[in-house]
Amino acid sequence: MFSSSVTLLALAAGLLGSTVTAEGWYEIKNKCSNTIYFQRVGQQGEFSTGWIEPHTTLSGSYGKDGDGISVKLNWNDKDFSHPYQFETTVRKASWQIFYDLSAVDGDPLINVDRGIWISDNSGPAAWCSAWHEGCAYNYPTDDSKTHAGSLNGVVTMEIC
Repeated sequence: MFSSSVTLLALAAGLLGSTVTAEGWYEIKNKCSNTIYFQRVGQQGEFSTGWIEPHTTLSGSYGKDGDGISVKLNWNDKDFSHPYQFETTVRKASWQIFYDLSAVDGDPLINVDRGIWISDNSGPAAWCSAWHEGCAYNYPTDDSKTHAGSLNGVVTMEIC
């Protein structure tokens, strides 16, 4: 229910035009047969929890200039101490969104395929097959896994 409501909100906001694009949007697509649980944490103290049902999409805003978000992902809703993470940071001065996947704190999703890309192709895509971590940060100083693209694009993560 939460996932569907967020998706409808994002679709409705997308119809409003360039005002929404300036903030930027992300999507996390759960193509798995299992529910994925999340905690969304923003640099300005925002916090929300919920789930992404199988074959649905979670959508949200990148946030304001200089802000970043981290969406912590796990197969269960009981323990987020070692999550897989989807992360973005906005830089409006250069009209860029920085995005990455992170396994620094843990990798409960290592057993499934996952990838990240930006819809307008202004930045690179990264894909990991199951049991492979080449697309994600594996330690805190692994800056080679951060990608940059235009704020005009939607950053999408796909799981399974």
